[in-house]
Amino acid sequence: MMDRNEAENVIKNTIEYANREIKKSKIRYRLIIAAIAFVILGFILFMALKPVSDNISDSDIFTEEDINKAVECVKVDFASLQGCKLFSLSYNGDTHSLREKEYQLKQGSEYDEYIVIDSVFLSPIFGGGAWNACRIYSWSWILGRYVDGEWVVIDRGVC
Repeated sequence: MMDRNEAENVIKNTIEYANREIKKSKIRYRLIIAAIAFVILGFILFMALKPVSDNISDSDIFTEEDINKAVECVKVDFASLQGCKLFSLSYNGDTHSLREKEYQLKQGSEYDEYIVIDSVFLSPIFGGGAWNACRIYSWSWILGRYVDGEWVVIDRGVC
């Protein structure tokens, strides 16, 4: 049988051991939370700094310069979508552009040429306004111009 001093020492050592283990657990949890926060921050920075990829395909009706000017016009217009991160822009192809021209002419449009540029972008991380938080969108941008004129965004939206 243990005497009172021995029992007190056992209890004291047990309490000290438990306190050390609790401190270790708190440190582990803080490290895990810090690691998760670091990964999330790294992902956000990667997405924010990732350059826009331009996929300019061959066209029988537009030169590469024409398509690049349309892409630049879309980039300027895209800047108005505050908080969104643009990932890619691509020429939708001659078929879509010719179909759009036919449609626009039936609607009484004033331009001579039409081009369709597709985009993929991320909505603001926390959403807001019309945006769902952190969602990937695919939009088409319809641009028109007079022959050899400047491209003008006519419409944009979900494709």
